[in-house]
Amino acid sequence: MSEFNLPKVPNYEMIITDDQSQLTGDTLAVDFETYYEGKYSMKFMDARSYCTDERFDAYIMSVYDGTYCWVGHPKDFDWAKTTKDKTLVSFNASFDYAVYLFGLKAPGSHGIPCTPEFKTPFRAWVCSRAAANYLAIYGSLDKIMDKMWGITISKEVRAKAEGVDFRKLDVIPEDMKEYVAGDSYYCYALWQKLERFWPEHERECWLNTCIMSWRGIPTNRQYIVEGLDLLNDLKEEYKEAIPLERKLSIPQLRKACIDANIPPPETTSKKSEAFTDWLAEFGHLIPWVRLISKYRSVNRLISIVERMYSRVYTDHEGIDRIPYTLTYCGASTGRWTAGGDKLNMQQMNRDDVQGFNQRNIMQTNDKYKIVVCDWAGIEARLTAWVCGQEKILNALRAGEKDIYAANAKGWGLIPETVTDFKAYCKETPGQSELRQHVKAGVLACGFSAGWSAIQRANPGMDRDQCQAIVDMYRSRSPEVITWWRELDALAARGYRTPSHSFVLPLPSGRKLYYRNCYKKLIQPKAAGRRPYWAICVDFGYKSSIVNTNLLSNNNIQSIARDLMVRAFNRVCKELPGASPCLLVHDEVCVMVPADKAEEYAQRIEQIMEDVPSWASDLPLLAEPEIMDKYHK
Repeated sequence: MSEFNLPKVPNYEMIITDDQSQLTGDTLAVDFETYYEGKYSMKFMDARSYCTDERFDAYIMSVYDGTYCWVGHPKDFDWAKTTKDKTLVSFNASFDYAVYLFGLKAPGSHGIPCTPEFKTPFRAWVCSRAAANYLAIYGSLDKIMDKMWGITISKEVRAKAEGVDFRKLDVIPEDMKEYVAGDSYYCYALWQKLERFWPEHERECWLNTCIMSWRGIPTNRQYIVEGLDLLNDLKEEYKEAIPLERKLSIPQLRKACIDANIPPPETTSKKSEAFTDWLAEFGHLIPWVRLISKYRSVNRLISIVERMYSRVYTDHEGIDRIPYTLTYCGASTGRWTAGGDKLNMQQMNRDDVQGFNQRNIMQTNDKYKIVVCDWAGIEARLTAWVCGQEKILNALRAGEKDIYAANAKGWGLIPETVTDFKAYCKETPGQSELRQHVKAGVLACGFSAGWSAIQRANPGMDRDQCQAIVDMYRSRSPEVITWWRELDALAARGYRTPSHSFVLPLPSGRKLYYRNCYKKLIQPKAAGRRPYWAICVDFGYKSSIVNTNLLSNNNIQSIARDLMVRAFNRVCKELPGASPCLLVHDEVCVMVPADKAEEYAQRIEQIMEDVPSWASDLPLLAEPEIMDKYHK
């Protein structure tokens, strides 16, 4: 390829060169194209498993320095010399960096990847997509280029490459060479535009997230094998007991019910109240119906556990591990999300199934322990702090650990001298349900929830009880009502601007962006409710109604996320021999040396309770627990 014919970004030259010595810029944009087909792709796999698979082939790469672009096979690129002391950037660097580390075996580097001793010739590898996510600019490279420059990029060349083994071709097609050159070119332009807005501590967090997920959670192969045997035996047991040809067929279930002169259930979901009621009335007549939801759940769990087992590898210490995908700033709040590889480590099943627990898959050997630590009542604490509810905050600062007791004291519902809220409610006449009501109010009402939201979480309460909790909360929380009104006013002012956009500043200095809001006619799901017009926002991966619930929830979750970024970076840096293995919202799981478990648990607790300068008066409470197997 001698010329670049794709659309150009203003002020960015593109000269194709065969001479790597011409790549003299301080920043090099790098892009790989790799073989993929069917389920052997990043839609179904994590980066490490993909790159270490026997089918892996990185057949072409491009490197662009702002003027010159080299295109060729990765084996022909001089990593040690050309990248020395430079910053590398890729659009999806959690993948491209993994290609370098695990697919190409880190040429020019020294040490074992994902360990503190690992050294690369380049200064850093950063990610333009992560920087875009941080700024709430979501989407693939072609979509972002269209948003920011109005440039249309075709992905047709990449789509046509599925299943093509380029090792069998005499030469790489010219359109593929141009395509890979274009990806590094556009990535570079995007990075230059966003780089200054992505703080150093956020870049550190992104890299720590990549290393943690590449390294994976510790596990035990044998435990997984035995678990799969148990689950498959259970599946066969349910299968034999359900007298339907197709075990999950709704039409066949309806026919069986009609044949037995029983009205068929509307659903067999174990979470459905309607199905629970149906079982109570008719379940004794055809008892095998109870097994359908269990059969479905076991099937689903087998699929997930098989996927986990397929990824197991043994690291340099002899520890079995499962790598996974965790997306930095995947949510509009900046929180981490599962990466779309069909395995969500943040939502592992809590329930035991005949003695097997999916969460127990994360376990250590005798040399290590897992410290799991989260913040107690973080959302309620942050709501009180953001709104300036000093009576509640003072109770927390005075040592009250129970967030619901702190609220009850702040609202004047119980004496400040109460030391055990549960015992007080049990022993005081007429107050037996007070803590439950305060808890329901604190958990739901801070985000402007009404009676129906409380009832969904507390199905044993009737509408009047739930409404009484809402009234209690709102009458005693004028500071929260004022905060809601300020958020609503901010959104209203933003929508009235020509751009229909607004920014929600956070105490950390970070900002939440709500761009290009629009009005939409909403059809409520609840029967009898009339359609209404609402202001909405499209985040790129989902659209949401902009209301008090969204804004207050986003506000609090974003602050909690910023606190976790700081704590996570410190845990990665300040605990020699320890390694974080999973983040689940406000919870961090850290693998620590067994002989230092108590010491490190205390240190993690201190790190998580230590507040930054922008939250110096925020009372936090961290609760660490030492485990052999994850079970929280």
